[in-house]
Amino acid sequence: MSIRLRVALCFFGLVKDYGLVADSVEQFVLSPLRKAGYEYDIYIHTYNQPTVTNPRNGEKSVSINSSSITKFYPTAIIRRDDPTTADRLHPLEYYLRNGDPWPDNPRLSMMNYIRQLYSLHMVTSLWWPSRSHYAYVVYLRPDVRFTSPLMLNPLIRERQIAIPNFHSFTGYNDRFAYGRPLAMKTYGDRLNWVEAFFARYKCSLHAESYLKFFLQAHGMEVILIHIHFVRVRANGQENEADRSVQPV
Repeated sequence: MSIRLRVALCFFGLVKDYGLVADSVEQFVLSPLRKAGYEYDIYIHTYNQPTVTNPRNGEKSVSINSSSITKFYPTAIIRRDDPTTADRLHPLEYYLRNGDPWPDNPRLSMMNYIRQLYSLHMVTSLWWPSRSHYAYVVYLRPDVRFTSPLMLNPLIRERQIAIPNFHSFTGYNDRFAYGRPLAMKTYGDRLNWVEAFFARYKCSLHAESYLKFFLQAHGMEVILIHIHFVRVRANGQENEADRSVQPV
């Protein structure tokens, strides 16, 4: 099959219980890709972590299984790191120098955000050596239940990135995106731009607004797309703010 019909699907972030969302990924992501004539390779970066605690999400020492995703994708290219690998990049105060954008969950949300950025960076390093194989690269989290299908835009250009049209929070939704390989290499490496961000802006490192500043600074055009998904916590509960969104 032509390389023009191959996609890199890149899961990033903490795998909690992939079985909770696997059916939705099959129905709304993988099946639509196959029906449209695409083949795909799966790349995964996650963390070796036995439990998760996050008061903001109602999670308290909930057991998780980062290996739960591999039974669905046994041929995936996967890398697991200890979460402290990301934590050791800089002291947390480095990222909090302009304040904590999540005062309802002080310090912990920032720590988790940096782990997410690190995971993005690492999964990017997995597919990048094979970049010539792919027409598109898709980033998605392993803890969301999709409710609408992924339809790749055949006209998307090299410096365009497709991003969901909900939960922008003064920026752009940072939980899903797709585009051409060069654009997605930029998208996946935004951990490396934190120092430049602080030098340029005097605001806190907020996930959605940081993504907007980053893409603007790198000359990327955002295409807002109609795709919807719901975050699923380690205890199986779904995020009500996501559920309340009416897919367009």
